Amino acid sequence: VVLIVMAVSGGVALGLEVLWTRLLIQSMSSTAYAFAILLATFLVGIALGSNWVKRHVDIWGHLPEKLAFSQVAIAVLTLLGPIVLLKLAPPLLSWIGNAVGIMDLERWNFEIWSIWSAMILLPTAIVFGIMFPIAARLMAKRLSDLGSAIGKLYMANTLGGVFGSFLFGFVLLPILGLHKSMLVTIFVQMLLAVTLALASKSAKSTLVRIAFPVCATIFLVFIVPENPTGALMRSRVSGEILHQVEDYYGNIIVSKERRQSGAYLRLSVNGAPYSDTGPYGLRYMRLQAHIPAILSGRPKKGLVIGLGVGTTAGALAAYPDIKLTVVELSKAVVDVHPYFIFSSKNVLARPNVHVVVDDGRNYLLRNNRERFDVITLEPPPPTHAGMANLYSKDFYKLMKDRLTENGVAAQWIPLHTQSEEETKTLIASFISIFPEASLWLTESAETLLKGTTSKISLPPDYLPSIYSLPEVAGNLAGVGIDETTKLAGTFLMDAKGLRDYVNNAFIMTDDKPIIEYRVPGINDKYQETLKKMLIYRGSLSLVASMLGIPRENIPKIQA
Repeated sequence: VVLIVMAVSGGVALGLEVLWTRLLIQSMSSTAYAFAILLATFLVGIALGSNWVKRHVDIWGHLPEKLAFSQVAIAVLTLLGPIVLLKLAPPLLSWIGNAVGIMDLERWNFEIWSIWSAMILLPTAIVFGIMFPIAARLMAKRLSDLGSAIGKLYMANTLGGVFGSFLFGFVLLPILGLHKSMLVTIFVQMLLAVTLALASKSAKSTLVRIAFPVCATIFLVFIVPENPTGALMRSRVSGEILHQVEDYYGNIIVSKERRQSGAYLRLSVNGAPYSDTGPYGLRYMRLQAHIPAILSGRPKKGLVIGLGVGTTAGALAAYPDIKLTVVELSKAVVDVHPYFIFSSKNVLARPNVHVVVDDGRNYLLRNNRERFDVITLEPPPPTHAGMANLYSKDFYKLMKDRLTENGVAAQWIPLHTQSEEETKTLIASFISIFPEASLWLTESAETLLKGTTSKISLPPDYLPSIYSLPEVAGNLAGVGIDETTKLAGTFLMDAKGLRDYVNNAFIMTDDKPIIEYRVPGINDKYQETLKKMLIYRGSLSLVASMLGIPRENIPKIQA
């Protein structure tokens, strides 16, 4: 019985780590630090619990009862954790902030949330640490049995952990959601407590002693006035929530936001706003498609990594004769796309568009015979955990290998999510593979890196022919790019300007993803970064030559 209990407890422990990670990243963002804090808290808690109980385990009586009470304690702490985090953490943050004064609000919130979350998780981890020595003492009746008993416990606990992490991450979360998955862990702990009580030598008395905490916990589950995990997952969304769904990738929310410029829809993933249909988002996401498409010369085959709200895919699909593949990691994002058909021009309903639910990098790796005229991607911010894999030199090498001879690669580079030095690292990593790159300003804090294998020089009649395409011209005009000179006006730097600007900055690789290991924060001085970039802009005749714009129209570009 003890082996079975420890196997199931191992599964619950790893399952809770998965669930707590999902819950905490709603407030702390999906960063390496969120995962590190959670893991460190569990390990420290287990160590503290084991160290404390070792002094008592040999003198305690009724060890099955102690193990049963441990299960009840974990259930109670699991139930109360989200409630405490929801009700007490915000006023505590506010009080501390008012008391000491805050210079960087986002960084401060991240650090305090981290400490507070660790405090909430630590008691649960301590109880998990208490359980193992008790179980070992129950298994090892004699000193000669110790090695065998410990080995069996580790085997059962480890196998349970492997199964539990898979079950909660890939089965229960997508089917039940976070809140109900947490309730599953609570009821499993209750069942384990009752099982241990029944298996003890004094079953009747043990059952009597655990009856009250078990019944009290079950009662609390039903009287909690709201879904605390759901409230926490919605806490960073300011607008009216139209749709919320969970899958293995994260918590997906569609909300209606209202600003002075009007109402628009926003897509949030794991508490972070990923994209929206507002004027700002429409402009830079459409240009994320149009600039590489125009520079590639009437693309026939395109790839968009990251569907988002579909704006980039919709803009690229507007080009005649193109066959477009859209790769999106989350099936839930694809499923909520009907909310965004206005901004995407109902791109997923087009016969020339194929959607693949997959990781973008893995898609390129597996389809090594595919070649594309345009590959454009707009992944989550580079500071998010795992995103360095889409901003590294190694990824750009893969991207280049999947381009046609005259193909164009486009990468989104935000200016406001990281420091200027980190922006230089992102650019340096790109131009290490695409030496003939250029940088374009697609919105006030958004840029686009264009990469090709050779210099581009379009004929004078090419841009007018693009603007003669009704759907393409209308798509561009909708974001204020109704003339060729306005398109040219988004040009920031050519290849030489980029090399001079980054000035031997660090090049990020897969095994050195340094951008992920910074504390999240908004770079509110990004305009200073932009001013420094403009120093390296160079002559506008460069972009005029690239786009085939007559020399007499260069003054209009400057205007």
